[in-house]
Amino acid sequence: MKLKEMDIVYPYRDDGSDGRELRYSLRTVSKNLPHRNVVIIGQAPTRLNTKEVKFIPYEDNPDLKYENVRWKIFNIFHNKDISKDFIWMNDDMLIIKPIKEIPPYAYWTLQFHADRIENRCWKSSYRRILKKTDELFHNEWFSYECHTPFIFNKDNLISLFDMYGEELRWCALRSVYGNNFCKPVFFEEEFWRVDCKSYSGRWDEMGDLNQLTYISTFDEIKYAYAKRLDTNFEKCIYEL
Repeated sequence: MKLKEMDIVYPYRDDGSDGRELRYSLRTVSKNLPHRNVVIIGQAPTRLNTKEVKFIPYEDNPDLKYENVRWKIFNIFHNKDISKDFIWMNDDMLIIKPIKEIPPYAYWTLQFHADRIENRCWKSSYRRILKKTDELFHNEWFSYECHTPFIFNKDNLISLFDMYGEELRWCALRSVYGNNFCKPVFFEEEFWRVDCKSYSGRWDEMGDLNQLTYISTFDEIKYAYAKRLDTNFEKCIYEL
């Protein structure tokens, strides 16, 4: 399928920030990513234009982050209104330049990825999920847990759930899917760019904003960063 025929699906949980990250992500998607519809599954953020966005309610369990993701995807591939191939996005993903394809980006092995983030400031649960996936499946599997959009196929997802069942409960689902159905594409940039994390507010890294295709934020978009984004991305049809 072409990108313009695919739906974009955002899993969303209200974090008390008034949906600011999501609004900026939607602005970049509206400008730079061809697509059919935008679908949000989870909680409805404020200032969301429900006439333009499809909303599927889902109540997250705050203690089961990765289990929530699994059930949201389970709901999506059983929904006949969602395109057969769909683009999985998160609210912290921003697309800075127009794109014509979404490669299945990967790091090296899951173990390598877990080791690289050991001393970084991300939550330890992220590292644990990588290591758990590595232990359950194959120690040479690649990590597909990049902060970039990812394309899922419904038939492949159904096969995946049939193959692994409850083993998927505590695993990095993108990586299990990618190692079964994708040929990995590797970034050539430095690690922080590979992961697309902007480390919000650091001016030295923000200087390369217009040279990057993807960036990602740390749970908030600070004033200095928002000012830069406002220059490039106007309010879109998906927000009120």
